[in-house]
Amino acid sequence: MSQTVYSVTELNNLLKKKINQAFPTQIEVEGEISNYSVSGGHAYFSLKDKTGVIRGIIWRSTLLKMNQKIKDGQHVTAKGTLDIYCKGGSYSLIVHKLQSHDKSGD
Repeated sequence: MSQTVYSVTELNNLLKKKINQAFPTQIEVEGEISNYSVSGGHAYFSLKDKTGVIRGIIWRSTLLKMNQKIKDGQHVTAKGTLDIYCKGGSYSLIVHKLQSHDKSGD
C-alpha cells in the first residue's frame, strides 16, 4: 500500500483548495480583538475566544472604507473569507466587515 508524499507547497495548496470548497462564501466569526496593529495601511489582529484564536486581516482598501475605531479587547462579529497564505502555511480570516458588540458602539 503506497502512501502519497506531499511537498510543503503541495500540501498548503491542497489545504487552500479544501478550505475554499468547504467555505465558498463569506462567513461570520465572533470573538475578541487582540494584538491589533496597522502596517502598510493593512490591519492585522487576532480574533479569539476562550480557547481558540484565528488571525484576522483587513486590507487597506477595506480599512479605509470602515468608519469605526478598532481596538484590543473589542468584542466583534467579523464577516469575511478564509484564506491560506501558502508560502507561510498560515490561514487567516480576510475581514470585509466588522460589527462591534461593545456598549460604546465603536
